[in-house]
Amino acid sequence: LLNIPTTAHSAFAGQKPAPKIEHVKSEKKSGEEKPQKQMLSFPITGSNRVPQTRPENSVISGTALHSQRLPIPATFISPQPQQSNRPLSNDRNDRERLLDRHKLLWQGYLSIKNDTATVHLNLIHGNADVPMEFLPRATGDSNGAPSPNRMATLKIVQRMRLEQNQLDKVAEQIEKPSTCCTMVALPCGTDERDVHTQTDALQKKFIEYLKEKRSAGIVNVNSSRNPHILHIFPPCEFTTNTLRRLAPEFLKMVHHLPMLLVVIAPQ
Repeated sequence: LLNIPTTAHSAFAGQKPAPKIEHVKSEKKSGEEKPQKQMLSFPITGSNRVPQTRPENSVISGTALHSQRLPIPATFISPQPQQSNRPLSNDRNDRERLLDRHKLLWQGYLSIKNDTATVHLNLIHGNADVPMEFLPRATGDSNGAPSPNRMATLKIVQRMRLEQNQLDKVAEQIEKPSTCCTMVALPCGTDERDVHTQTDALQKKFIEYLKEKRSAGIVNVNSSRNPHILHIFPPCEFTTNTLRRLAPEFLKMVHHLPMLLVVIAPQ
C-alpha cells in the first residue's frame, strides 16, 4: 500500500495497474493563484446567528480551536427537516452539544486536480492531537502572525481503490485511537452564499469524482520524523457503517449534507 511509484500509472489509460494506489492527474495553469478568503464566524451559543468577521490575525490554531467561534458551517444553514414537534431551541441545543463533542480540528482548502472546496474537519474518533500536529496550518502574515487569508490546502494526488482488503487495513488503523484520528469533512464558507457554493463544489468535484472512480482520495502529509497519510472516503458503505458505529447522532445531524470521511494515520 505504501510503496507508491513516482510515475503515473496506467489506470487512467484503461490498463490494469499493479499497485492499489493511483495518481490523480492535474492540468496546471500557470500564473493562476487561489483566491484568499476571509472566513466569517458566529457564536455557537445563544440565539445570535449573525455572522461576525474575525479580528485581524485571529486565526484559531492549536488545541483551543474548538472553544472559539466556528466558521459558518453548512450544518447551520442547510434546512433540516422537522420530524417532531420539539422546539427549535431544543434542536439547536442538540446541535451545539454534538458540535462540542465532535469539535472542529481544521479548516482550509481541499484540492483535487484544478478544483477546490473549503471545508472544516470535525472530530469523530481517535486522537485529536494527530491532525493538530501533522496537518498544514494557515501561514502567517509579514509579521509572523497567523492569518485567516492564507488557509492551508490538502491536495489529493492519488487514489486508493475501495477494495475490501484496503478497507480492512484502514479499519484496523481506526481501531488504534492513540495514533489515528477519524474526522468528517463538511463544507463551510465566508457567508451563506459561499457556503452553498462550497457545498456544490464538494458534491460535484470531489464526492461524485471519487464515487465514479470507486476510490478514496490520498493525501500524503510529509514529515521528516513521522510521515502520515490521509484517506478521504466518499459516501459509501464503509463510510456509513463507520459513522453509524462511531458517531450515530452526528451522522443523523449532517446526513443531508455532502460529506467525506477522513482518516489520518501514520504511514
